Amino acid sequence: NPPNHLVSTFSTDFIFHKKENNSSFDWNKSQIIACTTLDQLIAEYGIPDFCKIDVEGFEKFVIEGLNQKIGILSFELNYPQFLDDTKDIISKLDSLGYNEFNFSYGESLEFVSSLWMSSNDVIRYLDQLGDSSFKSFYGDIYAK
Repeated sequence: NPPNHLVSTFSTDFIFHKKENNSSFDWNKSQIIACTTLDQLIAEYGIPDFCKIDVEGFEKFVIEGLNQKIGILSFELNYPQFLDDTKDIISKLDSLGYNEFNFSYGESLEFVSSLWMSSNDVIRYLDQLGDSSFKSFYGDIYAK
């Protein structure tokens, strides 16, 4: 298959997990990309009202470059491959003052809960998915 920019990533773990699941995508091309941190972007452009992080398995590293609460934030969840990273991100966001979380499956744009959850509640919810019929999915977690 030709390269697909929708699955471009810095994460070798993301590529590994996709290939492990017989993905038809091909990551045979590399490119040097200049990177910065969220803190540096905030210093240059100000605090955003909303920040969407969708970096195909590299979310934890992006969040590591954030050291203050900004507006509503969303980041991608790849379950179960990046569940531990997701828990680390939620804990970091909680330490920054984010105390309400929700998420949506896939591209549904519909929250799983009508009520926002605490960091502990959303982590518990994600842990319980291992006992359900969910084998693998992706979605977005929102924090405010």
